[in-house]
Amino acid sequence: MTTVLLGLGAALLIGFADYFGSMAGRKGRILAVTFWVFLTGIVVIISGAVIVGGSPSTRDLVLGGVAGIGGGVGLLILYAGYAKTTIGIVGPVAAVIGAVLPVVVGTLTNRPSGTVIAGILVGLVAIGLIGIDRSTELEGGSSARLAALYGFGAGMVFGIMATVIGATDSSAGMWPIVPMRITSVLILAIIGVITRQPLLPERASWRYIPAAAALSAIGIGLFAMSAQRNLTIGGLLLQMAYGVTAVLAILFLGERATGLQKLGFVAAVISLILVTLG
Repeated sequence: MTTVLLGLGAALLIGFADYFGSMAGRKGRILAVTFWVFLTGIVVIISGAVIVGGSPSTRDLVLGGVAGIGGGVGLLILYAGYAKTTIGIVGPVAAVIGAVLPVVVGTLTNRPSGTVIAGILVGLVAIGLIGIDRSTELEGGSSARLAALYGFGAGMVFGIMATVIGATDSSAGMWPIVPMRITSVLILAIIGVITRQPLLPERASWRYIPAAAALSAIGIGLFAMSAQRNLTIGGLLLQMAYGVTAVLAILFLGERATGLQKLGFVAAVISLILVTLG
């Protein structure tokens, strides 16, 4: 139950963070937005790590640093896909691909019950259905392929990141996320220097960055604690964050839920029930 609650908390917070991050990214300078979301979130995650406690080993901190390479690059790809193509394609592709690797690795290392496996399969279907919107149908072939590539790239990187974080020990608490964030900031800064892109966001982006930074930092910290206990469940629930982002878009951006999205929301609830009972 603790694993599920931590995973749900992570999905909720990261879903909100992605909503605010995508709004900031639409104002331009995606690299700068991603850089500041990670940089300002470091103080938040250190505070969370201190409050939660833990005694990380050197191995845990190194794994966190390695995961940070994927965290920074993955979020950059995701925000770029959101801003330049169709959220309705990028999101579900990234979510499903990002869930597959940790779910497979977690299942091989810690075989779940039949009920949990059923919940996982239903959850993967739910993630894909929730991401389908009307804008997907309106996209031209080349645009849709580009969006799918953004989603696949982000999902692969996030899947590797999630799997690496899940390899840290449960006694480490949120501490592996601290070197993860620091590494991500350094990677993004290097990318900015090499590509000569500015690292200062547009003024309009700042209204969204603090919220994205704080929610993302605590959300990924909760995910780490969930994945340390059970990578399969933690990895699945993490990708349900897109469902939260989709609901926010429906509530605040005037988007309408399609029949398939509604079916996806129902499937997500069924998945959670099965995983919890298992």
